[in-house]
Amino acid sequence: MAKEKIEIIASVETYENLSSFKSIEELNETVRSHVEINKNTLKKTHIAVLKVLHGHSAKHLGVSS
Repeated sequence: MAKEKIEIIASVETYENLSSFKSIEELNETVRSHVEINKNTLKKTHIAVLKVLHGHSAKHLGVSS
């Protein structure tokens, strides 16, 4: 059986459906918690990348667009 592709159209509705956060505060707290819990294993580069993704995930909560 051939695999079928999944096509996702980039739109505000799609981003809202993909979002797993209800508020910017919830997103911020999740990122802070992740860094705090994993501070012994995360390198500076990991944290820097996470901050960039976090910044791109603020418009559509949790979805980097």
